[in-house]
Amino acid sequence: MNHVKSIEVTTLDVSISEAFRCMAGLNSTVEGMSSSSADVELRLELFWSQCVELASFIILYYDYALTFPDEVEFFWKRSCRAFFAILFYTNRYLSVFGNLPHFLVRFGLEQLSVCKTLELYNQYFVSINQLVISTIFIHRVYAMYAQNFRILCVLVIALAGVIANGLFQWYRSKGAIGTSPDAIMAKVCLSTYTDLQGKHMIFYWLGVVAFDMLVFALTLKKSMQLKATYLGSNLWDVVTRDGILYFGAITLSNGSNILVFAIEEGYMKTLLANLVNIVASVMTSRLMLNLRGASQDLKTSRNTVESLSLPLSTNGAVSLATLWDPECTIAN
Repeated sequence: MNHVKSIEVTTLDVSISEAFRCMAGLNSTVEGMSSSSADVELRLELFWSQCVELASFIILYYDYALTFPDEVEFFWKRSCRAFFAILFYTNRYLSVFGNLPHFLVRFGLEQLSVCKTLELYNQYFVSINQLVISTIFIHRVYAMYAQNFRILCVLVIALAGVIANGLFQWYRSKGAIGTSPDAIMAKVCLSTYTDLQGKHMIFYWLGVVAFDMLVFALTLKKSMQLKATYLGSNLWDVVTRDGILYFGAITLSNGSNILVFAIEEGYMKTLLANLVNIVASVMTSRLMLNLRGASQDLKTSRNTVESLSLPLSTNGAVSLATLWDPECTIAN
């Protein structure tokens, strides 16, 4: 009888041991499946990040090569001390050279500390670049309104509000930025944002979009006022067409960026941040090149310039071309 009980106890022990081994095996399988799923998700994030970074790289440097002859023609061949030209060179070459560290680190990273430094650098760089672009459009609208001081005050106050909003959002979220050790192992630098950080970034970019909408509204209003006099001229076409194109492109890119910050998680929140900044810079450079080209066309024909002169302010008749870029002349 005792022997039978011993056999029963031994059998029970074996059964329990086998049950624990099965549970352990099942747990290992589940963990493996979870790890595999996380690995696939990370690989997809790396893939999309690299695709967007590659697209940004191509857009920036291909456009630079494409428009370099126009830069030489419309800027290098002029004796120019204008604030307009300073802004053009600042925006163009800040973007061209300022993005190089970003691209080099994104595709050749080996250390986590370098990735963290890059994320901090990107925040400062994007902010400075956006400030330069905003200054360019303040100068543009100020010129269109015949250097109206009230318009300048409205734009400067609006820009000050954007800067204050950006500083506030950065201060509230500066501790939330992280990096991905797994991505570092794949030699790709990805930043990760918490949901709170993403909300702060949404408010930051909403401030930028609000300023862009103000610039577009003022540009469209003045373009319609000048339509009767300037209709059919190349300069009016450029002012109106490029203003609409800029607004459409930047609104689409900023809207997409805000949407990504709102709905994505982790490393995907910053997917479009650098691309949006590059699109804004490229569009701004093209606008300035087109305006300089249209202005030069007007200056080559005295009759055309005189026909486009009109009283834009109480100070007398001025030309829209000379308002935008008054200090530049064609170099001999």
